[in-house]
Amino acid sequence: MYKRVLLKLSGEVLSGEAQKGFNEEHVNYLIREIKKVSEYGVKLGIVIGAGNLFRGRDFEGVRPTISDQIGMLGTVINALYLKDRFENAGIRTVVVSQIVTLPSVKLINYDDIDLYFDAGYIVIFAGGTSNPFFTTDTGAALRAVEMKAELLIKGTKVSGIYDKDPKIYKDAVKYNVIT
Repeated sequence: MYKRVLLKLSGEVLSGEAQKGFNEEHVNYLIREIKKVSEYGVKLGIVIGAGNLFRGRDFEGVRPTISDQIGMLGTVINALYLKDRFENAGIRTVVVSQIVTLPSVKLINYDDIDLYFDAGYIVIFAGGTSNPFFTTDTGAALRAVEMKAELLIKGTKVSGIYDKDPKIYKDAVKYNVIT
């Protein structure tokens, strides 16, 4: 069994078919599954996207650097929402980020990450990479390396890996093998 795992979740996982906001049924399912993982003693890090709240393409006339920063703040919103929901379910959780926004969000300190894991916390990494032009997928890969994860799992609304979003582009090509 893997001891350190990073789970990358799209923001849409929280919204379900509504595609915006939070769907209680989806969130409650996620809570139950995360609780099971935490009970196994897995040191779990989570990177959450913000597609349920914001999409860069939604901001016509806004510079990409600004729309990316709005998206980063959206991940903080989702992280704080999950933290509170997890803690209400008895799951110890801490939110860390390189963009310091609120007292509830801790600045990433790599020595502290190990302390949080050793104390039984799930660590939610918010704010992506903290740099524009990078997706939360890139942030997940970065945080996985930083937390010394043995496994990175990406949870999305589509099955498989495509060259572009198959929900938007009918000509999206699915990759059967990745090296």
